Amino acid sequence: MSVTVSIPTPLRSFTSGKDTIELPGDTVGQVLDGLLTAHSGLKRHLLQDDGRLRSFVNLYLNETD
Repeated sequence: MSVTVSIPTPLRSFTSGKDTIELPGDTVGQVLDGLLTAHSGLKRHLLQDDGRLRSFVNLYLNETD
């Protein structure tokens, strides 16, 4: 399955200016792993040192937070 990930404006400098990215994955975790593998600069902005999402990061699947 291919998923479209929308990138917020402040983080686009870490995705070569892309506002959306198509990634494969059947789960949110798989897509997030793919995103961080393809754009490793995002990792420190999205994840804490222990690998959990930072408290201010919101992930949405369709309309669900």
